Amino acid sequence: MPTGNLPSALPTIRVIPMRAPESLKPLDMLAELRNDNASLTQTMRELHSLCDEAGDVATASLLENWIDESNERTWFLSECCCRL
Repeated sequence: MPTGNLPSALPTIRVIPMRAPESLKPLDMLAELRNDNASLTQTMRELHSLCDEAGDVATASLLENWIDESNERTWFLSECCCRL
């Protein structure tokens, strides 16, 4: 599949609903951020598979770095939630 067709295969963009800061406790904010990062990681893994299928090595390489960073954030936020 040429990379020109890749955007049509991308998942639908989801908008994270905004919540009033006063409605969330700090631990809830950290947990929500952790869950958002885990979801982002999963989406990037799916995109990485699409890039592999399309032979788009450059984008797949970028995604690998971003996946690693997102995994690190998810781990860090999980640790923060557990220790508080």
